[in-house]
Amino acid sequence: MAARTGTRIEAINRSLSNTWRKWFGRSNQTQATTEFATPIPEDDVLTAGISTRALMVGGKHGVRSRQEIYAAWGLMERDPMIARALDLHVTAALGGHETNGNLIFIEKSGSATDQDDAIVQELNDDLAVMFNKIVKSVAFRGLAFGDSYVRLYLKDKQGVIAINDDEMLYPPLVLPYEKGGKTIGYIVSNGDGKSLGRMTTDQVARFELPRTSWTTQSEVTFKAQRANILEDEYDQLPVLPSMVGGSLLDLCEEYFFNFYTALAGVVGQRWVDSIDEAIIGYTLKGGSDEQHKRFKQNLVDMFTASKNLAKQAMTGKPMLERVRHIIPQTEDKQVTLIGDGLGSKRTGSITIDDVMMHARLMSGALGVDLAMLGFSDQLSGGLGDGGFFRVSVQIAEGSRIIRAALTEFFNTIIDTHLRVKHQKAFKDGKRPYTISFYGSLSAYEAEKQTTKANAINGAGLMVQTLAQAKELISDEAAMTLFLTKQMLLDEDEALTYAKAMLKTPAESAPAQEGSP
Repeated sequence: MAARTGTRIEAINRSLSNTWRKWFGRSNQTQATTEFATPIPEDDVLTAGISTRALMVGGKHGVRSRQEIYAAWGLMERDPMIARALDLHVTAALGGHETNGNLIFIEKSGSATDQDDAIVQELNDDLAVMFNKIVKSVAFRGLAFGDSYVRLYLKDKQGVIAINDDEMLYPPLVLPYEKGGKTIGYIVSNGDGKSLGRMTTDQVARFELPRTSWTTQSEVTFKAQRANILEDEYDQLPVLPSMVGGSLLDLCEEYFFNFYTALAGVVGQRWVDSIDEAIIGYTLKGGSDEQHKRFKQNLVDMFTASKNLAKQAMTGKPMLERVRHIIPQTEDKQVTLIGDGLGSKRTGSITIDDVMMHARLMSGALGVDLAMLGFSDQLSGGLGDGGFFRVSVQIAEGSRIIRAALTEFFNTIIDTHLRVKHQKAFKDGKRPYTISFYGSLSAYEAEKQTTKANAINGAGLMVQTLAQAKELISDEAAMTLFLTKQMLLDEDEALTYAKAMLKTPAESAPAQEGSP
């Protein structure tokens, strides 16, 4: 074991030394050799490895496989509350035109020329309808699983002629492969676990949300240790399967299962309390054996009929008649109730405090106000127009992230379309078009417009104040002192304003041609 560890340390030293030479060139070769001439202490290497592993695979869920992670997220995605929260995020991000219902638009960019109008119009004619058809489902599945995929159908000289987003590319069935963080291909399963197909980036487009938090998974050991992180040449990088992540459901997974466990406990308690069971006895003094049998059978038939009536009422069918049971008795035979029933003896009431606590934690992790997930009693008043979407700041931030990811997704499809149709594509930053979203219903646009309006109102109020101050203060130093102490402006900013306001007309007027 010690020999293998020593060999591994020597390999690490050689790799680091070679990388150092690549970075700083031959002129620093002596310095690099000197830096790494002393072997890294064995204790430091082992400690670093253990710390890194603990960091990457730690967590309450432990290490899980890709299938186990997707199985949990798939269960959550089909839950009505979670589905509603995801739909609210998508609706807030996309908005929607009030007349034609379109969610996204391909518009001319600010740097585009008049010659680019034809390109933008062509993209709208070819792709706009298909984009608006798939954008909501793509964003919804992307929020649930972190990734979403669509099938592209291409034709030479025509580009993308159809886009399919059905369940055949359900995220758990697709395994993307990356090279240096760039998607280069996919392996797609048909669902039976046996049939696999390799697909290219011309066949499948990937909507990928940013990995803002780490999702614990078993493949991380392979990827962290086997990938040569010190390799500078892109062509030499290995092709590795993409990690699971980016899902909105990842951070709320624990709260989701705690919520439904607490809810099941409350429902189970109510079911137990609803059971009303008792022991009934009857005397057999007097009468013949035949009379005893008939009396017992009458009791059994009566209680069986009552049970069937209760079962029928639970199906929703109303009982519109009275029910009477007749028990014939002989001499002093009589029915006796032993005890006061065997049902629940609960003395206190059932509380839902634990259920509400987990519900609040889950809604907080989802970034959606609890009042919008069915708990309308939690709704606070005085929110104003658009208050539903603006209750939580996470909604606006989520909208920005979704829009950025969708823009990259559609740009990828447009690049494929133009390359197949015209054998050309635009580089980032030089596109004559932009992917725009209709923002009247979105939280992001509402917050942005509110911030802009507040800034304009603040600027207008400051202009009025400066105009009044100019009439009363004529000294530059006094004006600067007023702006810094009373209006709390930065000193350099206040000095600039003071000089501009106190200029004489001769100083502010432009010099005449020919004047000194």
